[in-house]
Amino acid sequence: MKPLILNKNYKTYLIFLGFTSFLWLALQFSKEYNQELEFKLHYTNNDINKVVLDDSDKEVTLQLEGSGLQLLKFSFLEKTIDIDAKEATALSNTRLFLTGKKLKKVLEEAINYKGKISSISKDSLFISYDLLAEREVDIKVKSNLKFQPGYQSLKGVQLENSKVKIIGPTKMLEQISSITTESLVLSSLSNSQEGKLNLDLNDLPEGVSTEFDQVTYSLEVEKLTEGTFKIPIVLKNSNKELLIQIFPKEVDVIFKVALKEFSKIKATDFKVEANFDERGDKSLLPLKLTVHPRQVFDVKLEQTEVQFIHIK
Repeated sequence: MKPLILNKNYKTYLIFLGFTSFLWLALQFSKEYNQELEFKLHYTNNDINKVVLDDSDKEVTLQLEGSGLQLLKFSFLEKTIDIDAKEATALSNTRLFLTGKKLKKVLEEAINYKGKISSISKDSLFISYDLLAEREVDIKVKSNLKFQPGYQSLKGVQLENSKVKIIGPTKMLEQISSITTESLVLSSLSNSQEGKLNLDLNDLPEGVSTEFDQVTYSLEVEKLTEGTFKIPIVLKNSNKELLIQIFPKEVDVIFKVALKEFSKIKATDFKVEANFDERGDKSLLPLKLTVHPRQVFDVKLEQTEVQFIHIK
């Protein structure tokens, strides 16, 4: 029988403990407290073509008076409150403010508090905004391409969309001239490539977005061949009173071109000039390639100077 008596005593003790704990909690919750709390601010009811800027007030500290029960909810709820921007008064075309009794009323409604706000850390809240705008900017490809010997891309990386529309505050958009892609790294290239590249949006200011965040690219890789033509040298600005003779009268032009384009290239597509006005102290004239076909690249002259003499 003794174990039964002990069990009853134990239950009685727990009931008593629970009852006294409840009374203690009820007493604590009924007491009046004065607590300082910091709230983050989120502005709502903005016009669809306006955006709040970062220099707006983003937080406020409130001194709250009330019972423990009234203050209890702030221990669990996120301390971010919505402020109705339409309650604010216009200070200028891009700035609003809340102050005095209206500020206190808006804060009381925002936190839905039945107690008393005894003090506010700021006399006024200021809201700065800008008009929402859009504009197109260039997309620039960030790439590191390595080709197998004898191969090259004449056009480079081509994008399906060379521009992207950005949306955000007018002042922020004015500072953005282009957006780059993620880095495209390809090696040992001998075949054409295509795929998708993400836009690098990490450096965009907060509040600026893009019409799309990915772009399709293509890279045409060509088999190359080397060509050489002997081109006559054109003498410019020679002295009319003297007969000028240059040696040699022709120069080899060496170039690279896609194999499929080689048959289209002719010697007459190139022009090399020697300008007599650019002669140095020696009897030498510098040579300059002034015309060449757009399909060729890595163009160079076998020699960069020619000799000249005066013939009396």
